[in-house]
Amino acid sequence: MLLAGMGVGGLVGFVSLFQEIRHQLPAEAGKLDLTVTGTVVSVPAHDDRLTRFLFRVDQYERATDNTTSGLLPVRLRLSWYSGARHAVSAGDRWRFNVRLKPASSLGNPGGFNYERWLFQHRIHATGYVRDSPPPEQLNQTTASIHSMRESIANRLAKLPSAGEQVSLVQGLTVGITSGISVDQWQTLRHSGTAHLLAISGLHIGLISGWFLFSAGWLWRLRYSMATENTRIRITRPVFSWCVSFLGAGFYAALAGFSLPTQRALIMLGVLVVTIVLRRFWPPGSALLVALLLVLVVEPLSVLSVGFWLSFGTVAAIFYLYKGWLSCSGRKTSALLLHLKLGVVLLPATAWFFQQGSLIAPIANAFAVPVVGFLVVPLSFITVLLLPVWSYGANALLMLNQWVLALLLAMLDWLLLLPASSLPLFVPGPLILACTLLGLLVLFSPRALKLRWLAVPLIAPVIVLNVYGKPVRGLQMHVLDVGQGLSAVLMTENHTVLFDTGKKLSNKVTMFDRVVRPFLISQGRSSIDVAVISHGDDDHAGGVDALLTHYPNVQLFASDQAHIDHLHADACVAGKSFVFDDVTFSFIHPAEDDLGSDNNLSCVLLVHYGRSRIVIAGDIETQSERLLIDRLGERLPVSVLIAPHHGSRSSSSDAFVSTLPSDVVIFAAGEHNKFGFPHPEVIQRYRESGSKLFNTGEHGALNLQFNKQGLSSPVEWFWHNRRRYRR
Repeated sequence: MLLAGMGVGGLVGFVSLFQEIRHQLPAEAGKLDLTVTGTVVSVPAHDDRLTRFLFRVDQYERATDNTTSGLLPVRLRLSWYSGARHAVSAGDRWRFNVRLKPASSLGNPGGFNYERWLFQHRIHATGYVRDSPPPEQLNQTTASIHSMRESIANRLAKLPSAGEQVSLVQGLTVGITSGISVDQWQTLRHSGTAHLLAISGLHIGLISGWFLFSAGWLWRLRYSMATENTRIRITRPVFSWCVSFLGAGFYAALAGFSLPTQRALIMLGVLVVTIVLRRFWPPGSALLVALLLVLVVEPLSVLSVGFWLSFGTVAAIFYLYKGWLSCSGRKTSALLLHLKLGVVLLPATAWFFQQGSLIAPIANAFAVPVVGFLVVPLSFITVLLLPVWSYGANALLMLNQWVLALLLAMLDWLLLLPASSLPLFVPGPLILACTLLGLLVLFSPRALKLRWLAVPLIAPVIVLNVYGKPVRGLQMHVLDVGQGLSAVLMTENHTVLFDTGKKLSNKVTMFDRVVRPFLISQGRSSIDVAVISHGDDDHAGGVDALLTHYPNVQLFASDQAHIDHLHADACVAGKSFVFDDVTFSFIHPAEDDLGSDNNLSCVLLVHYGRSRIVIAGDIETQSERLLIDRLGERLPVSVLIAPHHGSRSSSSDAFVSTLPSDVVIFAAGEHNKFGFPHPEVIQRYRESGSKLFNTGEHGALNLQFNKQGLSSPVEWFWHNRRRYRR
């Protein structure tokens, strides 16, 4: 039976994967201009720059001569930058001229795998709406759960008392979280309470509990039911749990049947079935049945972080509660169970999110009751009152927002405590497995006398988080920041950053999304020196974020604004510094050099033993000639980050021949609009005998040096990782 079950499960998974891959836009398709007709199948998310939504394609009309083999994408994630974007609503039918590109992701250690997220949500391509020819809204409108959810969210936002916290109420009632501010998300994440303000299994359980209580109260009023032509009487538990399941199902529908709510509803359904059939299933068996049903309904849910956290959390609760017993023989108290659960889940949050909140157990101890007994019921009743009594709904919304504001203020106060939220990392699956096993042993029954084993099992992760990953010699990491540059050089005790990548919005940069998560994943808690090659956004867009997280960093820059306002030192040729036998020297620009911002970029030469590394910023042919004259002789290098991302205006014949390189790296985004690196430049480096890498194609690159040179082959992020594309 076990083998048969595994075979059937594998077959179901294979069919689901095959079906999705068939619809993926192939990587070689590049950018594709098409005219599509279809339906908006999500609640659009609006911000100051764009509207983003899911679009189900019903019909394609070829707009260009580009071709692609196989099936065309069915579900698209589109962005619309037009000023008329607010006209898009869930359920609307449109005809768009779109530019599509294959699903892709930045590839960096510690970073978010957007490609996997798209595949998990069955999104086959991304793109944006073009304004020419103009988009055309069709007459047909499809009624759907998403259009109902959007209507409820809009009515909540239009109530007179709607304020800053109304977006949290929208998230708790209809699962629309796009309006929650960055500051609010940071408070929730850093305090370990983000799960409370986005509909998840916890909320399904809370609503189920409220309906269970209400059904029991009705039963006490002597309400009973009997089936026709039978003496079988519906018992109170059966009635109460069925009502509870229906209420939870309604709440899950309000949330758009998102994956977390589907999992919770299925798990609740398993419990209700056992009660209706009057059968007792051991908790472990019930959990396995729920897991099986979840995988049958949505096989791709195994790619979701929530899948592992939800089932792992329930399994941990079963384990901790069941004995489980304290040394005095009494059952574990709810508070103690809660504290133990926070400790057990700490490695999982470090693995998935690279942070851990030491105040999370305390924050959840008061936040869970507040949300469960006040915020969720008030939010739910507010939605029910909207169509029948707007004044009552407005009053409840005002009260609810006051409670939420007070809750966030208390969480912000907790975050002021020392070490309230710490960057944590787990370096690999083996360390994660050892840590989890160590925690299970730590909370095992005392009679087993195994708790002493927890010390050697947990010690490695603690030591690595205190001291970081050991570095021998020199490490160089060129990160994948899209169309831009950011490189990290690490010696045994010091960290040097060259450029930060670009700014994504007013509050989010590539430094936040890529650079800092990478540093945390390597156990690096500080940056000693940061070089900002010049002022272009794709190189310096994250300077403010850099200084926010690392205020004591020493800055070098070529841009006069950075030098004046940030008190940075000028990166003039001749300046140098030494860390752990590694010499960092600036070889461009000289004090009297003139030119554009690109041509005045900082150029850094790193020298360690027999190895030389040159990071050339965005210099072009004019500065390349100055640099060649300044060097005065041929300078073979181990690694060169090609000037200006491999543009045609740089990497001249003279430059390539003067700095012959074993390895050349192009810091260029995949399918970037500039066409970097240029084919002529690629050919020039190939003819010189260099081995070429491109961050847009290979992801982040890792190079290890000892005093004899490269100590191992170049590693790249996508070399041994799964790509979710055709």
